[in-house]
Amino acid sequence: MNENLKYRIGIDADVPQLVSIGLLAYGQYKDRVTEGNWDKMKEGLGNENTYIKLLEIATCMVCECQDKIIGMVFLVHHGHPTPVFQYDWAYIRMLGVHPEFEGRGIGRMLTQMCINQARQNGEGILALHTSEFQNAARHIYEDLGFVKVRDIDKTFGIQYYLYTLGLNNENGGINYLRANVKDVSILVENRILFAKEFSGEIPEDILSQLRVQMTDYFRTATETGACVSYIAFCGNEVTGIGSFTVREQPGNVKNPSGKWAYIMNMFTLPQHRRKGICTGLLNGLVTEAEKMGISAIELHATKVGEMVYTQNGFELHNEPTYRKYVKL
Repeated sequence: MNENLKYRIGIDADVPQLVSIGLLAYGQYKDRVTEGNWDKMKEGLGNENTYIKLLEIATCMVCECQDKIIGMVFLVHHGHPTPVFQYDWAYIRMLGVHPEFEGRGIGRMLTQMCINQARQNGEGILALHTSEFQNAARHIYEDLGFVKVRDIDKTFGIQYYLYTLGLNNENGGINYLRANVKDVSILVENRILFAKEFSGEIPEDILSQLRVQMTDYFRTATETGACVSYIAFCGNEVTGIGSFTVREQPGNVKNPSGKWAYIMNMFTLPQHRRKGICTGLLNGLVTEAEKMGISAIELHATKVGEMVYTQNGFELHNEPTYRKYVKL
């Protein structure tokens, strides 16, 4: 029976009650982590500044019963990136329900309110992370259309998972994600698919060598930022990839910084072509290059791909490329 429940926007005056809900909701898991890790979690959950700072960048939704807050959630607007959440994502934080009120659909309703508000705000992607201890919450998110994208490195000794939900129907249900080291195998296997399509079948000995080399390369270059990659997903299915490598050289008149991004690996799976995925990947890569202070971006295009690049502001350069392969 939910007739006594009321939902509203949270305000600064609610902070003491939000602290209480945070400690009660997440305190259920204290016996599943080490004492030291719980102390660290409790320090953040019990600190009013945690909630005050969230209120500065997020919309807070709360559920009340008889004028007492029994549930909360924060919808953080895009433009506030973290090591987990990208710049152009909105994301959900600190969903919590008083243990005595669990099972009444409060968590689901608060999540749906975040989805509705994010859509109203014009957000394209809504993201969240949840942990191995919160299986009930994971079912709610999946029922509402969130898709697990990847595992996240453990925090406080707990395994976390990243979920996203595409909100813009114009993108055809495609989500774009900046790759990290956990995505190396996706980059390698799709680059091999691209190579096979471009060059034909590859002998097994060369294929094996390529897998080893590319795995080592993408792992190291992704960690250092020497290579930035984007992956396009439709649900859990990979639909395309794109990358750029970063190089620095003496500057010139047109590019005084000497920083260059070379775009490569632009590949869309055949069954997903002509859906604008290449453009989506390209936009993500160009945005990342700009954020890194790179003003010169170049690529080599196939005849099939030329139109995509020219439509997105790339121009054919008048200097030819010469190559020589040296036998070692």
